[in-house]
Amino acid sequence: MKITTYHDMLYKHFTEIGDSTALVDVTGEYTYAKLFKAVVGYSQTLKKIGVKEGSRVGLWSYNSVNFLIAFFAILEAKATVVLINYSTSVTDAAKLAQKADCQFLLYGDNRAVKEHTNAIDEFSVLSGIDKENILSIRNEDINFRKTDYSLPENIGFWNKTEKTCDIIIFTTGTTANAKAVMSSQEVYIDDSDGVAEFYGDMRKKVCLSAPFFHSLGLYYSTTYLYFGGCVYIPYTFSAEELYKYIFKYRVEHMVSVATVYLKMTELESFKYHKPDFLKLCIAGGGAVTPNQFIQIEKTFGGAKFMNGYGATEASPCITFQSPRYSIDIRANSVGKPARGKHLEIHDKDAGFLPPGEIGEVFIKDDGNVMLGYYNYEDPEQYIDEEGWLHTGDLGYFDAEGFVHLVGRSKDIIIKGGENIAPREIEIAISDSEQVLEAKVFGAPHETLGESIEACVRVKDRQKFSESKLMEEIKEKLAVFKLPSDIFVFDSFPLNGNGKPDMRKLRENMLSLLNRKKVEKELSGGISILQMRVRALQFSFTPVKEAFSSLLANLGYSKNNKRKILSCIEEFLNSRLSSNDNKLSAVDIMATLKQNYMEVRIRESIKFLEPQTYTEEHFVRFADSYTCILDEKFRQIYLLKFNYDKGFNVMSIFFKGEKI
Repeated sequence: MKITTYHDMLYKHFTEIGDSTALVDVTGEYTYAKLFKAVVGYSQTLKKIGVKEGSRVGLWSYNSVNFLIAFFAILEAKATVVLINYSTSVTDAAKLAQKADCQFLLYGDNRAVKEHTNAIDEFSVLSGIDKENILSIRNEDINFRKTDYSLPENIGFWNKTEKTCDIIIFTTGTTANAKAVMSSQEVYIDDSDGVAEFYGDMRKKVCLSAPFFHSLGLYYSTTYLYFGGCVYIPYTFSAEELYKYIFKYRVEHMVSVATVYLKMTELESFKYHKPDFLKLCIAGGGAVTPNQFIQIEKTFGGAKFMNGYGATEASPCITFQSPRYSIDIRANSVGKPARGKHLEIHDKDAGFLPPGEIGEVFIKDDGNVMLGYYNYEDPEQYIDEEGWLHTGDLGYFDAEGFVHLVGRSKDIIIKGGENIAPREIEIAISDSEQVLEAKVFGAPHETLGESIEACVRVKDRQKFSESKLMEEIKEKLAVFKLPSDIFVFDSFPLNGNGKPDMRKLRENMLSLLNRKKVEKELSGGISILQMRVRALQFSFTPVKEAFSSLLANLGYSKNNKRKILSCIEEFLNSRLSSNDNKLSAVDIMATLKQNYMEVRIRESIKFLEPQTYTEEHFVRFADSYTCILDEKFRQIYLLKFNYDKGFNVMSIFFKGEKI
């Protein structure tokens, strides 16, 4: 019979391989028999608090056996499970729950609960979900291994045929623009059934180190269970701890984001002790270049690396690779379409494109895409009237039918009218022996529209040479594709899925770019105060008020503020109060430079002799003093006042940020 629900999947294993180990985490092992009984039993607990068919139940927890039991139990109760990012704040979690119209919440350990003792009380108030409808699945509150659940006498297969909204997963992004993707369990199961055609035997021991609230982690955890494998759930995703973990359990397969594998190869211990027991490594996230992909596989030794393509909206698989493919094909492509998935490359003007031409990836399948967004309409990503899902990804088919991705349509950089794909530049930069990882973005530019900006992680920051890197990539890229700036990071920010947080990284890059621009401007000076003081209306009060506020912002001490004000006041009194000078006005300009403030005072008539007393006053109070003539032979006094020790002028332009 065809399995269409997780109930049928677990019931089948319960009757056929009940004594086999299904799940392992810090609490111990769970057999398929124990797992099925816990799922059915806990579903009865949910029904007692009011969960029924069609109810929306939020699930907010780190990865654990309890997470998966709660996930299956919600579906067992014929409710809809709403997956919430375990790294999100209480406020954002409540907003997501409201977006999906959640009436119940199951929570385990998560970031908010770990950091705030009153997190759940606050969540209840903000989300509007009654405390009676919120249950803890934390290990200390419920131990499914020690609970003996009995099964109903009429237990059996469901044979469900009608697709319903069983699972809601939020796409990554800010809470404000996160989209609630609606899927049925049938489509996840159907994609699970088709993966064996590519990967072969899936009844293996697998280390699953990808978040279950995300489609990648959810799909592969349930897929290995679909085939009767054993899923090992580590308590951390750090490369160091995962390295120890896989040796402890001698797993045969591993699922993680690409950056984790890359960081494993950077471990000192990895050089001497390789995990040669690993045979298949599935890499999500697409964060490595073809050259890095090949190096990772060679470094690991016996494992074959798979680099597929999926999207939450595709529920979730689009393409798969196979260990039968050569390493060059697996490094440079994302494989071939999954069973039942039909791909085309589309251009809005030319329609569907032939192999070799780049366009947007469109997907149509046998019903295995999302049911839609819940309470959200997105004009940039949708299923059109003909059933094609517009992915927003750019790619092409090669002559052998393998799919290649080149980036996101929204990430294309338009520089001087040229469309430039960041991926090409990232690959060129990452091929350098100096570089571990590279990400490329466009940034606003006043004349070109956008400039190309690169962010890199390097092997040795002390030995890194930007000029050498630029020489290397000049041999691979056209001049107009070369980055304007290269910013070196010790690490890239990661999102809750363990992938590079591109939005945050871009924000950090723009901040560094702004600093660089300000530093460049400071070398020439940034004028921040200009005023004219007229002799007939002379009063020092307006000048004092303007400078007092400025000097306070610049961090000058009371003593130094008094010294600067006294210096300016003495000059104005001596020059504007004397009838002999015939000065009609004096212009004052304050300019910020990297290490000091310059005050420029210009007189209104030419060839006026400086007063000796005034010059002595300047010498006594200013850190340096110069008198020059402008093009009209008017006297200009240049006074330099060093900033107080410890003050960084950049703080004026980037308040609230670390300098």
